[in-house]
Formats: sequence, structure tokens, C-alpha cells
Amino acid sequence: MNSRALFGALAALLALMGGALLFVYVSGADQRALASLDPTPVLVVTQEIPAGMGAAEVANFVEVRSLPIHAVVPGALKSVDELPTDQVAVTSLKVGEQVLVERFVSPDDNEVAAAVPVPEGLQLMSILLPPERVVGAQIIAGDKVGIYVTMTAEVGATEGTTATPDPAAEGEPEQTQTDLLSADVLVARIQGTVAPPAGDGTAEEGQLPGSELMVTVAVDSQLAAKIIYSKENGSLWLSRQTPTTDMSGVEPVTSGTVFK
Repeated sequence: MNSRALFGALAALLALMGGALLFVYVSGADQRALASLDPTPVLVVTQEIPAGMGAAEVANFVEVRSLPIHAVVPGALKSVDELPTDQVAVTSLKVGEQVLVERFVSPDDNEVAAAVPVPEGLQLMSILLPPERVVGAQIIAGDKVGIYVTMTAEVGATEGTTATPDPAAEGEPEQTQTDLLSADVLVARIQGTVAPPAGDGTAEEGQLPGSELMVTVAVDSQLAAKIIYSKENGSLWLSRQTPTTDMSGVEPVTSGTVFK
């Protein structure tokens, strides 16, 4: 082999070695940059956590990530083991958000239970509903709402009403109908992505919520049972009432009466 060929082979070998070294250097650049920032494990939300979810259920909605120390929020948890037991999320946690210990409180905490005084003799219960069923999240604590239910019921099950029988349902054992379950129900608390209230107590126009809302209402025992049954077997809608709202004379609506 002549000297020219030898030098050419050496040059090619050096070029390959240089390329390999450059690749290794560049591949480790991110790790070296992160290491210089003192990376810290942080619990981060990977799937939205709704308000009211128990800490024990949160494990499937989060993961541990390494973040630069300056990007870690004070109070952020580092592992699932640090999640407080027997507590619930006081607000919804969004994807990418760091999990903070102060976002969890006891289920009996006033911040979870109610934001307004609850009349004596009533109890609190929560209903998870999409925003379009809660007046677009315009409802706030202290409001009075009407609760409507749509479900399949036995024909003639609405005893005591003056509703006109549904001609289309004659001979049928069941029919789907919508009716007012209760009026003047006190909203004790709203949790979730709610449009913030304006100065007059209403939500600001144009702000839309992006997730389901947890609506806590003050009810007696009988209404609580009706709401649970309706939620399990049908669908619920809430209407926001005003002092002048007339809720009297509401009759069940079916396929045979909806156009009358």
C-alpha cells in the first residue's frame, strides 16, 4: 500500500472516530444540562383530577418527573407515597400541574363541605355534572336551583299530577319523561373549572369551563334519595333560579306532550 492510500485510510478512520465522539457528546448534552440544574423528582398530573377525588385514587392520574430545582413549586410532592391518606382534592388538578399537598384536605373540612351556611336539618350531597347541565357553570354557592330529571318511568307513575296522558304511550309499560324533581334547592358549593364571579355575583361572560363540576347541594333525606336514584337511572339538569322564577305548574314532558 502506498503512502497516499495509507494517509487516506487514516483520515477516514479519524473522521469516523470524530463523528462517533461528537454523537456521544451531543447525546449527553441534555443530561449534563439537567444535572447542572440539580434535577428533583416531582409528582405531576398526567390526567385531570376532579375536585373531590380521594388521594388514594390519585395514583393512576400522576407520574414522577425530574424537573430543575428552580422550577419546583414549594409544597410539591415527590412521590405517590407522600399523598395524604383519607383526604380529597379540594379543587380540580389539570394535566401538567405539580401536585401540591395543600390541594388536599379532609372530607369534613368546611372548604370541601360548604361555602355558605347550611340550614338546620338539611344534609349535603354532591352531584358530578357536565357544565352544560349546570347553566354553563354560571351557578355559584348560595344560588337556588331547580333539579330536573329525565328517565324512563312506568306509565301512570306520576300520581298526583294533572299531566295529560301520553297517547303514544298507551299500551306501553314504560315511557321516557322529563319532570321537575325539586325547586329552591340551595347550592352549598361548586368545585371544578368554574367561570370566576363578576362584581354582581354572576360569572363573567365568555368564560367557558373545560371539565365536569362537582355541585354540592343542601337537601333533606327524601330528596337526597331521589337525586341518587335519578342520577343512577337517568340524567339530571340544574336551572338557576331568581327570586321571581315561577316553578309552579310544571308537568311531566313526554314524547306525546312535548309539542303541546
